[in-house]
Amino acid sequence: MTKEEKALLDMIAYAEGTLGVFNNGYDVLVGYNKIVGWTPDTKIVHGGSAWYDSKNKSNAAGRYQFLYNTWLGGTKEKQGPNLAMTKLNQDKRGLELINVKIGSMDKTTLNNINNFKLATDQLAKTWASIPLSTTGSSYYSKDGINKAKHSVEDLFEVYKKALTLYS
Repeated sequence: MTKEEKALLDMIAYAEGTLGVFNNGYDVLVGYNKIVGWTPDTKIVHGGSAWYDSKNKSNAAGRYQFLYNTWLGGTKEKQGPNLAMTKLNQDKRGLELINVKIGSMDKTTLNNINNFKLATDQLAKTWASIPLSTTGSSYYSKDGINKAKHSVEDLFEVYKKALTLYS
């Protein structure tokens, strides 16, 4: 994994509010509940509807707050396997989603705010906590639930700081 990819994952965890929480977010359920018994090499799979939080109307889980269907991947017709929510699997799935959204973009150019905004505008379509650069609100803000709590500029600073950690 490149330093840019690691920094993007840290930025997403920060936006999702899981960076530094419990086991650095890997064992966090929506609403800051904890996946009981989680370890870095856990056998626990995504709980889907069993992990549904009615207050937040979500079953998001892990460092990058994967919804059940997002965690499974694939298409609505053919979902992937419900893999164990290990640290490695969460990082891999997060990186897969990043690459789907900004795949051909040269990640080494994300230290430029304009390129970073282009990337976050794409990532906002997967992570409701990442704001659109044009509006500052979540791509999903019309549902009344999802809100971006940080500005793109704040996330850019987090990204740059994370980059220095991995340099």
